[in-house]
Amino acid sequence: MFQVNTPDTDWLEYNGDGARSHYSPIDQIDKSNVNKLKIAWTYSSGGADTVRNRTQMQCNPMIVDGVMYGVSAGTQAFAIDAATGKDIWKTDVADNGGTTSRGVSYWADGTGKRIFFGAGKWLHALDASTGKSIDGFANNGKLDLKIGIQRPGADDYVVSNTSHTIYKNLIITGVRLAESETALLGDIRAYDARTGKLVWTFHTIPTKGEPG
Repeated sequence: MFQVNTPDTDWLEYNGDGARSHYSPIDQIDKSNVNKLKIAWTYSSGGADTVRNRTQMQCNPMIVDGVMYGVSAGTQAFAIDAATGKDIWKTDVADNGGTTSRGVSYWADGTGKRIFFGAGKWLHALDASTGKSIDGFANNGKLDLKIGIQRPGADDYVVSNTSHTIYKNLIITGVRLAESETALLGDIRAYDARTGKLVWTFHTIPTKGEPG
């Protein structure tokens, strides 16, 4: 069952909603009190590394049921208490491609809640409560997004650095590729959010017999 967004309390999608509107209807802050705002808490995500040029935190966090989910400058997913800034969990992913990430995706089916997190060529499925990998998803909780987009003469550059789209029980993915003639195929794909199995592929360069 697809979870319905509750815009007055949660920020369930990347940039707020399916339209990426960055909009929240919360009206507690207005012109009469904005000058009275004070810092309630701060959170240091860690991971900044000037040697490998990992100094930016680009993510747009999500808030679900009072928990904030984001990605650090060191490309590690984390969960904190949105009211206090207290740590709940943080990943320790070694093979993350050394790139920045713009955030995570959230999915729930009534029996469990998952955070999907792209790092390097991998799409990770994490238990939203603990941050642990979901063993029943793909290969011990992670999916290799390079598989299926190879072509003769292509390079190896593929990075999952932007939050993926959730539709019902599907996670729809795109990836960042090289910007030259050696790039891998830029296909859009949908996977089963429970198992990680491929459901459909849209070929951005039509193959034989396809429209276009």
